[in-house]
Amino acid sequence: MSRQTTDVTLTDRVIEHLTRVTDGATDFELAAANKALLSSVNAVRNGLMNKGLVVARGDRRPSGRGGMATVWVLA
Repeated sequence: MSRQTTDVTLTDRVIEHLTRVTDGATDFELAAANKALLSSVNAVRNGLMNKGLVVARGDRRPSGRGGMATVWVLA
């Protein structure tokens, strides 16, 4: 079955979320907002970063796992 043009990918959903939020989002926040695995969000965000579409905002927020996580924004 071929992918239809109406299918929304995780990449689409991550970009859309980053468009809506005013203070960026961590990978943990993106995963929770999209009901996706952290590893999947991390791979999508890395791809967007490598294309120059997403950049680190320069600060970090609690990850929910005891550490700090990078905040990402659209470039």
